[in-house]
Amino acid sequence: MHPGIATYHARFDGDVRLRLNEIHERIGAWLPESEQDIRYAMPTFRLGGRNRVHYAAYARHIGLYPGPAALQALAPRLSDWTHSKGAIQFPHDRPLPWSLIEALVRWEGVE
Repeated sequence: MHPGIATYHARFDGDVRLRLNEIHERIGAWLPESEQDIRYAMPTFRLGGRNRVHYAAYARHIGLYPGPAALQALAPRLSDWTHSKGAIQFPHDRPLPWSLIEALVRWEGVE
């Protein structure tokens, strides 16, 4: 894990840190060729010199930032989640939807 990402995760306690660690591990497995960094103050996975996905923890949710095109392409699957043009929220009191997260992370359309 990138040192900056480890420091970011360490800011959180308990279940939130566990969720962040699992998100990080799974994204790393789905994007094994990616580079890791902190961009826009968030853990970031980069491919080909471009940001592929960011994530961040907040008081009530984890935000995933896969980019507007990925969210638009998968819009029919987003109805159960609060989302905006470029982000989707996964509340801490709900299980993480791994198949949706994987689809967003692996989406390879052009942005």
